[in-house]
Amino acid sequence: MEKEVLKKFTLGGILWTLVIGTSSHFFYQWSGENFFVGLVSPVNETVWEHLKLLFFPALLYMLWEKVWLDERYPESFCRNLRGLWAGLAVMPILYYGYTLFTGKDYLWADIGIFIVSVLTAFLVSVSFMR
Repeated sequence: MEKEVLKKFTLGGILWTLVIGTSSHFFYQWSGENFFVGLVSPVNETVWEHLKLLFFPALLYMLWEKVWLDERYPESFCRNLRGLWAGLAVMPILYYGYTLFTGKDYLWADIGIFIVSVLTAFLVSVSFMR
């Protein structure tokens, strides 16, 4: 039963981060280039700005998860932060890795890298479960 709860929270986190992260790609433009929106969503097309697509939605979900699961799993937030760090590391490594060999970037590859980074963040977190 306990593992089922954690699986549901992990799947929920993956879906939340994919949907909100993808949507937040456009928040800055939709806001009329609002400075405060630009603090949490990408303002240009650099890979470093695109780390915000993973970081803020995943962190928000992980904080929400902490509120709900902290009594049963007090170590879950630290575990989640390790996973988030891994996901954030994967994104520039994969991006710069493939552009080094191809000499240009491809939208389909960038989308795939985002998906892999989200999966890395949450699955690494699960791998640290006791």
